[in-house]
Amino acid sequence: MAALPRGAAWLYVRPDRLAGLTPLAPNPRSASHPRRDYFGGPLSYAPGARRLDMSLCWPSWAGAAAALDLIGSLDRENLERHCLGPARLLRDGAGERGFVCSPSERPSHVVTLRVPDAERAMRGLHTHGVRATARAGAVRFGFHGFNTAGDVARVLTALESLPRTAG
Repeated sequence: MAALPRGAAWLYVRPDRLAGLTPLAPNPRSASHPRRDYFGGPLSYAPGARRLDMSLCWPSWAGAAAALDLIGSLDRENLERHCLGPARLLRDGAGERGFVCSPSERPSHVVTLRVPDAERAMRGLHTHGVRATARAGAVRFGFHGFNTAGDVARVLTALESLPRTAG
């Protein structure tokens, strides 16, 4: 099995749920007494959130700091408009092609299309280079800051190969 690259992530856990979580990759940082409990056991996890800590990975943190600086510098209103635009284009284009979108109470960057077989539809879309997920019998698309109208055009072209459903 190839080693997976390490990265940086953040997790919030309600304090009353923390004891029910077991670390996925226990390491000295997750042990109650790292020098005693991790090497030679028995392993006992640290109290509190430290039990879920990963081993140190300095390069990932440098990259995460730069990414957070970039994300923090973005204008939130412009980013929201940018994400809602392609979603609206997909809703309109899919409707013109006979697909039914699940309703949304507010504008959303997520578009969900009802199809007869969501798992099969998702696999069909993947063959066209379109990434989507199957959720509750529908195909779900999410638009983000990096998506463009060209991505929507590719989705609409890929949708031509899928069966439609009413409802």
